[in-house]
Amino acid sequence: MNAQFHVKSVIFDLDGTLLNTLPDLATSINLSLADLQLPQLTIEQVQGYIGNGIASLIEKSLPHGRENPHFPRCFELFQHHYRQHLWEQTLPYPGIPELIANLSQAGYRLGVMSNKSDPLVKKLVQHFFGDTIPAAIGECAEVPRKPSPIGLLTTMQQLAVQPEETVYVGDSPGDIITGHNAGLPVIAVAWGYRPAEFLADAEALAETPEQLARLVGWTSTF
Repeated sequence: MNAQFHVKSVIFDLDGTLLNTLPDLATSINLSLADLQLPQLTIEQVQGYIGNGIASLIEKSLPHGRENPHFPRCFELFQHHYRQHLWEQTLPYPGIPELIANLSQAGYRLGVMSNKSDPLVKKLVQHFFGDTIPAAIGECAEVPRKPSPIGLLTTMQQLAVQPEETVYVGDSPGDIITGHNAGLPVIAVAWGYRPAEFLADAEALAETPEQLARLVGWTSTF
């Protein structure tokens, strides 16, 4: 683990990798559950439920999952509440804005590929990173959820880069599987939503954004 990569393109997962979205996700699911007069979740519970898209979060949050008669309404309520609270408490992880700015300035082609819905991915990336990340893709009709490689392949196409020039960065076992399905090496990050022991199948583990910069071949200091 922790081989260095000399690439020209870095594609990132979003939640748990670039942004700590957990507080706003927890607020939104609990507001939805409250609307339905259902029990609230702890922040730790929500953390364990996220990473596979909104439908999966709703399924895990409701007793009996998709069989719960409240599932369709809870899905609608969550979408409404999350749009209202999209970046109320969400922030980039410490060192991430500097990482993105430095990699962009150094000429790396940067992208985001997430299981979050495509419109929300684009809004969040534009809000926090502007034009430094020119390709941002989420789940939509044309892009199925991870671990399908289609999202990563589409992102590489938009960035005009090849797999051998690219590395995927994420915080979950699903991100690792997705990267490998697309033929990419994966750098896992230790600051996200999953403990490091679940990330052993990645080619490298970054403990800090500074270490991540070194792993992709950028050697100047922050």
